[in-house]
Amino acid sequence: RIIDEKEARELFKKIADMQNKYDTDIGSYQKQVDSLRVTVDELRNNNYEDARKLSDEELNNIADGKNTKEQSGNGTSNINNDELNEDELYILKIISDSGGLMKDEDIVSSSKFDKVKTEFHLEDLDNKGYLSRSYNNRFRAYATGLTTISKKLMVEIGYVK
Repeated sequence: RIIDEKEARELFKKIADMQNKYDTDIGSYQKQVDSLRVTVDELRNNNYEDARKLSDEELNNIADGKNTKEQSGNGTSNINNDELNEDELYILKIISDSGGLMKDEDIVSSSKFDKVKTEFHLEDLDNKGYLSRSYNNRFRAYATGLTTISKKLMVEIGYVK
């Protein structure tokens, strides 16, 4: 089949667009891989034996460049229950009751607070290291999960066994 000049230009443009998207995706993946390599090297250098106990969410956060508060090589916890108020503890309990991972929209609908207050507490808990928030392919939505710190807190206060 012979194609005219206009059709050829359109095909070349589509190919160029696909190449640009491919290059962008490769660059993004390379940054994630590099970030993971740096983290693994740091863990090896610091002899973190508990590194293999990190959840998938925590590994995703590390890959995204987020910091987790539970990184301590001696197995001790740096949980400070005093830094949480009753509302934040309530949010952690909602997520704990659902198995430790929920879509953000489900947390909002389960909460006794309005959407703005619930989202404020979710962001605050994430910043304090009690929650890990990321896109979850299983839910096809953003999901929030308990980190090791918050799971340990739920056990220590007797909320879960």
